[in-house]
Amino acid sequence: ELDTNNTKDFAGRVFLNPFQKSSIASLKGLGIGLAGTSGSQQGPLPVLRTPAQAIFFNYYPSTLANGNRYLITPQAYYYVGPFGLLGEYVQTAQDVKNGNTFGEISMSSWQVAASYVITGEKASFKSVTPRKQFNPGVRSFGAVELAGRYTQLNVDNDAFILKFANPNVSASRASTWTAGVNWYFNRNLRLQLNYEQSAFKGGNTTGDRQTEKVILSRFQVAF
Repeated sequence: ELDTNNTKDFAGRVFLNPFQKSSIASLKGLGIGLAGTSGSQQGPLPVLRTPAQAIFFNYYPSTLANGNRYLITPQAYYYVGPFGLLGEYVQTAQDVKNGNTFGEISMSSWQVAASYVITGEKASFKSVTPRKQFNPGVRSFGAVELAGRYTQLNVDNDAFILKFANPNVSASRASTWTAGVNWYFNRNLRLQLNYEQSAFKGGNTTGDRQTEKVILSRFQVAF
């Protein structure tokens, strides 16, 4: 999203852990929530990028934001022992215009992600805390977590029917699967390595744009 005017968005989020104090241990790691934003935007519109930061959807330069926009996202996670599962759905809408053509363009996306800490530590939405911090001198190597995710984003067909975007350049759907490993040296240091593969619907003069394959790594320091 872009912010190029003086109006401001209202944002809110409610998240609950309804069984956190339950006597049933397997339910304590369940969380459910709902978040959303509402506001107004005039002017330039954002582009959509792949995990490798290549643009796969872009409006025509003459297509502009023209008023109300909103976002709503239900979400949930479940963690028990070394296993974690997370799901999320996002629905957005934005009023747009191109010359004398007006419309509301919606987009939706969702993801399901699973993880498993193979060294046995407890999985968590925030982070994994190794039982033994990284210290090769005493044969301690921290915690290792395997993860996988599938996610998809869909663009409103009206974006192309009403000529707000070019179907020969912009894809109408992007689907990505990810396999990754997280290595926690301690609760503050993490090394992450992911392989991500994205397939597209449309976005090319001859049909679907080429599948993207990328390896991403990150070293994170968090406090």
